[in-house]
Amino acid sequence: MTKVKSNKQRKKAVAQAVSTAKAASTTKKRARTAKGQYIADDPSTPNINEAYVQEPKENNYSLGDYLFAILILGAIIGFVYVSNI
Repeated sequence: MTKVKSNKQRKKAVAQAVSTAKAASTTKKRARTAKGQYIADDPSTPNINEAYVQEPKENNYSLGDYLFAILILGAIIGFVYVSNI
């Protein structure tokens, strides 16, 4: 039988899971100029860190995933077309 957690333990576990998910989805990378040199942080803007930029999220879909989606959409459209005849 599993041990029942207290409300405080549940809140702590949820907060930890949320912070872990945010850290995994928001990776920062050093900002660079067109020449490839690092950009320094501007001290006159304390709330914004210009030295780091948000990395674009990678698309992890493969060609097979796209082809499968097209196949399913084609089947749905074909079914709708045939049922209207």
